[in-house]
Amino acid sequence: KNTKIPPLLGMHPKEAEVLVTRDETWEDSVWYNNDTHHIFIPIWRNGNTFFHKICAESFGYRLVKKKDLKDWRNIPAYAFLRLPEKRITGQLWRAFKNSNITPIMLQNTEDWSKLDMHLVPQCEFLKDFNLVCTINIDTESLNYTSSTNNDISLVIDKVFDCVTTIKRELNSSAQDPEFLDYVQNIMEQQWFKIKHKEYYEKDFKLLEMEHDARL
Repeated sequence: KNTKIPPLLGMHPKEAEVLVTRDETWEDSVWYNNDTHHIFIPIWRNGNTFFHKICAESFGYRLVKKKDLKDWRNIPAYAFLRLPEKRITGQLWRAFKNSNITPIMLQNTEDWSKLDMHLVPQCEFLKDFNLVCTINIDTESLNYTSSTNNDISLVIDKVFDCVTTIKRELNSSAQDPEFLDYVQNIMEQQWFKIKHKEYYEKDFKLLEMEHDARL
């Protein structure tokens, strides 16, 4: 009774579920593990719903604002990555659904993130974090980028097991065949191929480095 137990930081995953559609819920937010003191970085269109519904509660994460974590830049962090050529399908689907983005708007806009937040490159989400591991949910590969303690790696390994064993749709755009045909037509246009490669250049390089590290 005399032991003071510090309160848990952040929202329980079930609390976050109630506010899931509000942009401010996710602004500058991360999933934080109070027990092992590490972070999962949510990235738009990178299995966020999967992590929230399948992993967050099971492995003791709570949704926390970065400003509420002391020295968050030094806390070990990891994230789901996606192949840019696969991620773009879900990005366009969500951007079209949320912001009525058209091909003409994409063609005439240099900074796609200004059109819709779901078009932000993956690398932008990773800035300033102490990234110790990545999980590529397209290739189902795990890559530790630096050493971390056993307690943290044990949790990350369990999350990776969920990704590889639980066969659940990560990309809801795949349930919309008419949209997929529409997007496929856009992605085959030469102007789109060029702009996609240019705009997500850092993401392509990041995934190439991840691939090389596994070889």
